[in-house]
Amino acid sequence: DRRQRQMCIRDRSGVVHSEILLPEGAPEWMRDREQLWNAAEAAEKRRDAQVAREVEFALPEELGQIEAIRLAREFVQREFVARGMVADLNVHWEEGNPHAHVMLTMREVGPDGFGRKVREWNQVGLLREWREHWADLANEHLMRAGFDVHIDHRSFKDQGIELEPTAHLGKAVDEMRGRGEYPERARRLEEVRERNAQRIEQKPEIVFDNLTRRQSTFTRRDIAREVFRYFDDGDRFRNLMARLEGSAELVRLVPTVKN
Repeated sequence: DRRQRQMCIRDRSGVVHSEILLPEGAPEWMRDREQLWNAAEAAEKRRDAQVAREVEFALPEELGQIEAIRLAREFVQREFVARGMVADLNVHWEEGNPHAHVMLTMREVGPDGFGRKVREWNQVGLLREWREHWADLANEHLMRAGFDVHIDHRSFKDQGIELEPTAHLGKAVDEMRGRGEYPERARRLEEVRERNAQRIEQKPEIVFDNLTRRQSTFTRRDIAREVFRYFDDGDRFRNLMARLEGSAELVRLVPTVKN
């Protein structure tokens, strides 16, 4: 919506890469962010019209900034821009949560600007296709880079994961909380996070299940990073790490020393 679009334009903190990708035939003036979104808004006659689609996806931290940016650009170009959308791509490299944030136009584009609204881009089946294609492309990049990590596009329920999915709270929410505000969205997400934390405390091996779905082996650092997703409190974090490291389900691999 308009408010989200304005936030996207104004808030550039934490962004390590930002660009506008244009489909074939789009005018060059659309590379100017302010001109682009002013024109997109002007093309809508109704005040409640959808001006843009917002897409956010996590980037594999293992790849590093340069390769992760290359992955994000390739996915956005292939799945959105090639269909005719203008994409406003921003890559955020926050510690423990690198992600790409994309704002997409809703109308077809020609040399003179925006044309008709493309309803087909709102199909649910297309969203499922994008999720699957993202996992395939990310896994391809990870494999080429030599990482034993796998991304699964399926929902937690379909994967058999005993936790509730959570969304990224985002810097905007953190800033609101710092000002003494407490958005409803943040409250709901933290309630989900606490329920997940309690499930993990009852059954710590859920952490191992989550890790082995993505990679065949993992280090203590991998375990700690997974636990930290659910526990901010230092005592709860340390207690769970101790239980996991002492678990009978943990199989330690000892490097073979050659004579």
